Amino acid sequence: MIIQYMLSSPEGDIKLGSEQLSLPLKLTPSKIHPFMTLGDYFEAIKGALFKNDSMLINNLLKTHPESCDKPENILKILVKTEKHGALSHIASLEIFTENDNFKFAVSTELPTNNKSWLTHEFSLLKTLRKGLQQPYLPQLFTLEEVFCHSGTNQQKLIMLFSEWFEDYHEWHLAINPEDMTGIYLWDQIRGHYFVSLEEEFKIIRQISEILTLYYNPFTYHQICNWHHAAGDFVVSCRNGGDVDVKLTTIRSYESIMPLISEDEPDPIIAGIYFFLNLTIKIRLDKIDGVGDLIWADSFVMEAAIKGFFDALNILEQAGQPFAKNAKEFLLLLESFDKNELFQLLESLLPLYQQEEDPNDFDMIQNNLWSHGTELFKIIQNVHL
Repeated sequence: MIIQYMLSSPEGDIKLGSEQLSLPLKLTPSKIHPFMTLGDYFEAIKGALFKNDSMLINNLLKTHPESCDKPENILKILVKTEKHGALSHIASLEIFTENDNFKFAVSTELPTNNKSWLTHEFSLLKTLRKGLQQPYLPQLFTLEEVFCHSGTNQQKLIMLFSEWFEDYHEWHLAINPEDMTGIYLWDQIRGHYFVSLEEEFKIIRQISEILTLYYNPFTYHQICNWHHAAGDFVVSCRNGGDVDVKLTTIRSYESIMPLISEDEPDPIIAGIYFFLNLTIKIRLDKIDGVGDLIWADSFVMEAAIKGFFDALNILEQAGQPFAKNAKEFLLLLESFDKNELFQLLESLLPLYQQEEDPNDFDMIQNNLWSHGTELFKIIQNVHL
């Protein structure tokens, strides 16, 4: 059996040798681990796969019941580091057998205390996959815990093995050649490029639909702490202009209402705040996911509003109405004048003061009036 360690890059995958594997493990682009190397990280994944008589490999192979492959049929294992983020390290794991090959995602957390966000994420994803039966979240396989030792030092690693979304790619907002904000797709197969306006509209529309479908109109729980900068939503652009969006992670699922008002919320008001928050957050990203903040042109709001009402129609047809049906909700939004709409938007500011990056709050606050003006015009021209 051959085991290879690789590094994903826009120029093509790089096979890692002993020199690269001896480099310190990067926790962020500017911070390294105190003692772990890149090789230690790969070896930890290998250790998880082969512990307990290769039980994990065997279980991963069983996730493809159409295959009769067993660990002894494996010819090669390819582990490729895909992304090092502030909260997790993402790798792809590809297993080649005599008859087939199978690919999985490995998210690794290096917790610094007894709290594990990845364990929490695993629980959220499992609950929401089971409860809502939507096709947007990854299938989960197992959560593993391994240790890396170096002298007297020890580092615990928590690893989530899940479905790999093949040919789905990260993207970020950027300034396109027309001097407008556009979606720059990090396509690892065809190269990086700006998607068309039509594709951009479809991508934002689907993201908005997904977030709305996961909103609970009874408890007001919603997917929180998502951010385009984190690469949470991945995209597959296909021939003919078709696009498909998946959500790779859920860090938090809770109500935002306690941060807005101490009073018991009215379901209609809570639904309005969900909608307004969606129109704001959908516009916020960072250049390349880590650089300066970027505020999307109002075009994305039109797509987001379309996606929002797409979801309302789906929920209504399923007998799970979102506070009001789509037409009644639109009439309510249209009834607000510009000042009333702006006052509602201002009520959301305490929510953005909780953001990890204080620059997010500054960006939102500086753009809030123009956002409200643009949103008012768009709402008046929505046709269902």
